[in-house]
Amino acid sequence: MPWWWLLGGIWAASDVAVVVCAYLVWNDPDSEKIWEEAQSWVVAALCGFVLVSAPFWCAYGIRHAGPRAVKWLVGRLFLGRTADPFSAPEAEWRSDRDGFLCDLIRRRQMYDARLKGEKIGRWPMFRCWAAPEAAILEVVDGYRDLHAAGLADTEIWTRMDRHLGVVGEPVRNGAGPSGYLMSRMANIDPGMLVVGGEFLSRHVDICGRWLERWPQMQGYGCCPLGWLAERLTLEKFEAGTGVHLHADGAPAVLAMGGLDRPGRELAAIKLRILDGDEVWSFSSPNETWRNMMGTAGYALVRAGRVVAHAVTAMN
Repeated sequence: MPWWWLLGGIWAASDVAVVVCAYLVWNDPDSEKIWEEAQSWVVAALCGFVLVSAPFWCAYGIRHAGPRAVKWLVGRLFLGRTADPFSAPEAEWRSDRDGFLCDLIRRRQMYDARLKGEKIGRWPMFRCWAAPEAAILEVVDGYRDLHAAGLADTEIWTRMDRHLGVVGEPVRNGAGPSGYLMSRMANIDPGMLVVGGEFLSRHVDICGRWLERWPQMQGYGCCPLGWLAERLTLEKFEAGTGVHLHADGAPAVLAMGGLDRPGRELAAIKLRILDGDEVWSFSSPNETWRNMMGTAGYALVRAGRVVAHAVTAMN
């Protein structure tokens, strides 16, 4: 075989690979689409340059992206993966709560015109916490905990209304989180109603499956029973005066009460308080504060087990 045939075959295969990758990236909502606003001759020139230099780009991609790029490409071409982060197996879903929340928003981006062109991965977390997905996750998580504790659905929905600051018609028994959210979404985010009930039900199902796999409430730190400092009355807890830091000689103590996340975690504790539960302040040991690893806050204890916590200070 003449050498130029071999070279031509490599070039053609590289061009095909570049075109396929460009198509897949184009359909990824988080990708940069700088050519959308470019003039047609600029787009044509760029495409020509990329095709002519295709072997170089293929070699560069294999060298620097390696197995991860191959896994992504195989998943898109042969395993049914899409821009939906939850088209991947559950074992590959992100385990941290913030990352999972961002992926829920990415999923909505495929259906909600309001998110077109948004770079979700670049959003500050406070913007993600304000998204309707945060309320959906809170409802599914709270319902799961309160239902397991034996609370009736009518009482759960009353607590949810108070927790979310919404009002609406009574929710029928057996409606579950999907039914509740459909009845309250006009207050939470009316635009979600345009996306549709089937999409919302799928969102709720994904949240439930994620919570089954990673059930613990995740925060800035954990709270072992040994860190509990003082049992508080409900009035003292709501006044926010019960946290005593073991911070003697510790530098840079950061009070977090004014940030969004601690406020949400405190609200989650209030949502879950049942008769017989105990609210405690907690603080990590002295050495953690001296080593810039201290955390303090509140914990909800039920039957001798911490079921929720909120970190309000750390260093």
